[in-house]
Amino acid sequence: IGLELAAKMGGQAEFPFDGPPYPPFLQWASRTGQVFTSPISLSIHRQYGLWHAYRFALLFPGRAIEEMDDAETTSPCDSCKKQPCLRSCPVNAFSAGIYRVEECVDYLRQDAVSPCRSNGCAARHSCPEAREFHYDPEHARFHMDAFLKSRFSDPE
Repeated sequence: IGLELAAKMGGQAEFPFDGPPYPPFLQWASRTGQVFTSPISLSIHRQYGLWHAYRFALLFPGRAIEEMDDAETTSPCDSCKKQPCLRSCPVNAFSAGIYRVEECVDYLRQDAVSPCRSNGCAARHSCPEAREFHYDPEHARFHMDAFLKSRFSDPE
């Protein structure tokens, strides 16, 4: 769909996997004033919370993403006093600003039916923002398997 839309609109489609070098999707997103780094190092969107992904971007000649005035935008995490995301991981893979990926991966590989593996990341699910956009279990399992495949040759 990205290529079709780009052709229709006179732009160019960029995909997160185009590279190396890879397009700076997270930088582009943060420049909109709608996306921030959460305490668990995942990007959080003002409307969609931790439940968003970047599949492609449309680039247009001579146009750039305009940066928002920082005074106009605040992260949803700024008003979250309890920050349950930092305490809900069963293997404590997260602390403020740090994501210990290997602890997460080891846990997911050890138990193919763990709640995180079958329902999605417990830390992500504990976030009070945008609960209506949580992935259903099949979708969450698909993404967890893809995450493990990206780290290893097989998901089990």
